[in-house]
Amino acid sequence: MAGRRALLTTSPEPPFSLQTHDQLTAIAPVVARPAGTIAFGVSRTDQMRAVATALGETARGEELIRTADAAFSDAVAAHPEFRGKVGATVLPFDGKYGAFTAADARGQFMTGLGFVQPPAIAERDDRKSFYVEVSSEQSGLLDGDVLVMLADEGAAKQQVDSDPVLRQVPVVARGDMVVPDADTRGAMTYNSVLSAPFALERLVPQLAEKLRD
Repeated sequence: MAGRRALLTTSPEPPFSLQTHDQLTAIAPVVARPAGTIAFGVSRTDQMRAVATALGETARGEELIRTADAAFSDAVAAHPEFRGKVGATVLPFDGKYGAFTAADARGQFMTGLGFVQPPAIAERDDRKSFYVEVSSEQSGLLDGDVLVMLADEGAAKQQVDSDPVLRQVPVVARGDMVVPDADTRGAMTYNSVLSAPFALERLVPQLAEKLRD
């Protein structure tokens, strides 16, 4: 990176250490996650405005924000059945599950469509982390109308496929678990003005299909 003579480093969402921040700042100015926000908790609007301001492209940034917002508005208008439905977004890890909070980018994506968190997850949200840890034995806490499970490959997929407790959770047992592919998972995770419309295009039809059953 230093060899390319970077003029600006943008990383308004993914977390990195103070050491990494200092190393990058020594190379070029850094647009980083605002102080006081949790990891993965910066909205796509705030991300875009920070980057657009740093680049001197505020008008273009606002245009991209409007386009992303319109994509969400269109999806909500086309699927009023989403409103108030319970749907967690979850990542398996180390034999446990991380249920993303409403402040997390993936949680923001779902709430933007009208979904709400499972009550037991919302109750355990301490506002200090971007996810609520759930053991396999507690996986019933993830129950709802739909479940978005980020487990399309590798150890995450193996964990989900081999977890007998998870399979007994009603939302899973009746087949209302959605497993997005890697591209959709990445687009949800970044939840930027550019990735969110792509994620909507891929995920919304899958959610609608589950709620039609």
